[in-house]
Amino acid sequence: MNKGLTQELALYGAIRRELRKKRFGLLPECCEVFHQRAYFSRDRGTDIVVDVAIEVTLPGASLPFLIWVWESKDHHSPLSVGHIEEFHAKLQQIGADKTKGTVVLTGEIQKSALAYAASNGIGIAKFLPSTRIMFLHASRIEEYRLGEDLAIREARIRKEESERFARETFLAMTDPTFISHNRGFFAQTQEGTTFRGDFEQFLQNGFREFLNCDIWRADLQTWHWRLQYET
Repeated sequence: MNKGLTQELALYGAIRRELRKKRFGLLPECCEVFHQRAYFSRDRGTDIVVDVAIEVTLPGASLPFLIWVWESKDHHSPLSVGHIEEFHAKLQQIGADKTKGTVVLTGEIQKSALAYAASNGIGIAKFLPSTRIMFLHASRIEEYRLGEDLAIREARIRKEESERFARETFLAMTDPTFISHNRGFFAQTQEGTTFRGDFEQFLQNGFREFLNCDIWRADLQTWHWRLQYET
């Protein structure tokens, strides 16, 4: 089995395991995960095959209202803007109004490609190999400044930690020599912001925008698809 396929299957298996935990507010019968899923493209007149796809379908509906496409990239050279542009075009052809996309890296990505992804609503996720993670006992050194108010100091520390984490995320995705401390997962959201959390939380964050939206049904106004099934 080639390395690319192994990575796709690992991603597919990880997403399936997380969804089976039922922590995302998604009914199992309404959510399916596919490997090598084919979608017809009118522009191409043929199918587009994607690495991994999550389809969320309303109860009783035949077509999904959300398709979350995941593309696994295992490149020796940094991922270019062209690769992200091609992925963006695929999403548009599959269904611009109901698709979202995430590219999963094991290698690096060019700075310009990272910026293009942020400006076009494409998430980026990076799993560092174990050889680039240094496990240390957690510790935090706080700098105390004479006469500084406690609330101001805590806000400053939070800001500094946020800026540090953003730098680390950027380096994890673009610098092949970067060594992480105690962390193997880094991500950039569809909005282009640095994500602080693990893979499960990244999935949950991706579904939140859809789970919090009202989805209308003609015969019942303000009907939310989850309410009928929640206890």
